[in-house]
Amino acid sequence: DICIISDEIFASNEDSVKAILSLLKTKFGFKIVNLNGDEIELNGQLTELEPIPNYDNAVIFTHPHCDEFRAGSYFGIAAKLKNGDEITIISKQKDIKATLKIDSNIKGTIGFLGFEGAKYGFEILKFSR
Repeated sequence: DICIISDEIFASNEDSVKAILSLLKTKFGFKIVNLNGDEIELNGQLTELEPIPNYDNAVIFTHPHCDEFRAGSYFGIAAKLKNGDEITIISKQKDIKATLKIDSNIKGTIGFLGFEGAKYGFEILKFSR
């Protein structure tokens, strides 16, 4: 009944994405909400598509639920980091010092960075030691 999307889906081709989501919503009858649970306005038009962002690297998902930096071993390999490494993450939202906790239950090259006031979102990991 509900399709949950991240706001990053609108980072490029916003009008076309809204138009496509509107068609899907009409065809299948589900509600489309963002990660905060707010319903998305879908008044867009199909236009020529621009290239989408490339996420070929270690990617972090920011969220406000807990203050930790947790990722799987593949993330550590992609980022050249190991369990317990302390780094400063340079995020679009703010720079934050964090200690990586490797979690064997997490697969893929995504890490989860939580901090108070964080907005939900995906970013390529940028950091300094």
